[in-house]
Formats: sequence, structure tokens, C-alpha cells
Amino acid sequence: MHLILMVLAVLGQCKLNTKPHQNHFENIFYYEDDYYKNHLRVSKVYWNANFNKRLKDVDPRYLYYKDGDIKRYTKYDKIGRGAFSQVFIGLRDDGEAVVMKELKPMKWQAINREIQVLKAIKGTTNTLQLIDAIRNQNKKQNATFIYQYLSSVNLLHLFGKLELPKIQLYMYQLLKALNQVHSKGVMHRDVKMANIIIKEDDTLYLIDWGLGEFYHPKKRYNTRVGTRYYKAPELLVNNKQYDYSVDMWAFGCTLASMIFQKQPLFKGKDVYEQLDKIVAVLGTEDLLKYLEKYDLVYPDPPIHTQQPFTIYIDPENAHLVTKEGLDLISKLLIYDHKLRLTAEEAMAHSFFDGVRM
Repeated sequence: MHLILMVLAVLGQCKLNTKPHQNHFENIFYYEDDYYKNHLRVSKVYWNANFNKRLKDVDPRYLYYKDGDIKRYTKYDKIGRGAFSQVFIGLRDDGEAVVMKELKPMKWQAINREIQVLKAIKGTTNTLQLIDAIRNQNKKQNATFIYQYLSSVNLLHLFGKLELPKIQLYMYQLLKALNQVHSKGVMHRDVKMANIIIKEDDTLYLIDWGLGEFYHPKKRYNTRVGTRYYKAPELLVNNKQYDYSVDMWAFGCTLASMIFQKQPLFKGKDVYEQLDKIVAVLGTEDLLKYLEKYDLVYPDPPIHTQQPFTIYIDPENAHLVTKEGLDLISKLLIYDHKLRLTAEEAMAHSFFDGVRM
């Protein structure tokens, strides 16, 4: 057993830095940089962010993490819940208030992956930072994550109450968070209002990294991720070779919902109707071009004529709509993820001229 542990420790220190080579644990081949530049099925940004990382940092089977002591924390009021967790306010034995996220029983690989993602984004701005993690408290595969406590409100609770300057301020901060985590090689994959909190000083934080994943060029990912209303078209047509741009579609949905005062923007009862709701605005013609470009098959696609985003304007939201806002939305909510704005490109858009920092 001691020998096995030593071997795993050595493997965990291995880096993914020899190109071309195969990372046998992820079944991915890495080649020379020129191979990836402008490749149709590779992200146009940060495609090499994970090339030089050690296996223990990106592969859940080789994670080394010294668990904390659950006895140091006392759980108090429940403040939230999700599909895979419950969230409580807690107190550390030194008197520090914390947030305790109790995960429901799940595969240990998923728990380790979330820890790895949280370690990877450590130090990024506008993201909630992990303080401690405690795994395997009983026979079930579960864990408790300890985060910094912030006096804040969920963005959903502010929906319909914000004027344009606040929307611009919050959305710019969200882009800062996305650009930084993408630069670390991480996709969030569940960007939505419910996963955004705002502090009293108007600082925004992107939370809940349970679906976070490391990006590797040309890797085939699970498309059954994220919240249906925020799912990018590539997920709905089962394009498994997606990238950071799934977060930018979800960002576009969030921005458009706040401007048009329509939450959610696209509301389908299942994934098929979800795509239909999107096609009803973006049209069938561009969808067919997208499917052909990426050699994708989607039987019986919805048939609709493209509509401008101005169809959402009404007397209740007109004061929030600007030509700059409409232009930004139109460059985010597009089928072709390679043409979708990146977080850095969106930050430079004129819509944010008044709040850029």
C-alpha cells in the first residue's frame, strides 16, 4: 500500500507540458501551438491554460488535499439550497463567520474536481474563495466546503429593481470574474442570476463551482450541464467539443434578462423546446449554417424567421435599452460560439464605457 501511495504521489506531480503527447488520464492529445490557433473546434482564447499544470491539479484521481477539521465549525441557519447541496451560516472556533456548503452524496471524483477548480481560481477577483474542505465525514461520499462569509443579496432578489448604471456595473464585474477564471483554464458552466451575489458595497461575486470544469482543447464534454434556461445552443444540439463560450452565452442571457426585464429570456419546458425558443429569435437559417459548419446533426430543427432583439422592448423596460446594449447582446447571443464575444472582448464594448475600471 505504501508503494502505491508513493507512485500516485509521483504521478500527481507530472505536468502536461510535452507536446505532442497524450494525457492518458483524460484521453487528450496536445500538439504544437500552431495546431490550435484558429482551429475550428478549439477555443479562441486560453486554449493552453492547462498545458503546464500537474495531474494533481486537474485530474481528480490525483488530487492531494489536506482536509480540515469539521469540529472547528458550528452550523447555524440555512441560507440556501441547490440540486446538490445545502448552504448554512456557520461559525469557526476562532469566532470567524463562515458559509458552510454541505454537498449531498455524490461520486468522489466530482467532489475532488470541485476542490481542484476552487484551488485553480484562488486569488481571482469577484469569485467566492474557498477556506477549507472536509471530505468523507461518514460512509457516504460527501463533503462540506467552507467559504468566506459575505453580507450580500442574491442578484435574483434585485431583478426588476435596478437602473441601467447598476446593471452595467454588475455585469462588468461579472465579466471580470469570467475573464479571470477562463484565463485559469476553468469553465463555470452554470452562470445565472441565482449564482451571483452582491455585497453591500456593490461588489459582485460569482459563486457555486459545482459544475466547473477544466478546459482541454478538443476534449469531448458532457452537454447535460448548466441550467436549461441558460444553456448555450452548442449544448442543446449536443456539440460536446465546447469551451469557455458556454459561459458567455449564459452571461448574454443574464444581461438581456436584466435589460428587457424578462426572466428567463428563453423559457423552454425541456431541451427541445428550449432550442425552439432560441430559434424563434435567432432564426433557423443561421442554426443550419452552424450545424453544417461544425458537422453536427440535429433532426427536424425548429423552423422560424430571425427576429431583432427589439421585439423585447416595451414601455416597462424602454428606459433600460440603449443601442450599445442591443449591440452587445447581439454579439453574445449567437449560435456560433467561435464568433461569440469573449469576456475580455465584451469588457471592451462601448456599453461599459461609463463603468470600465
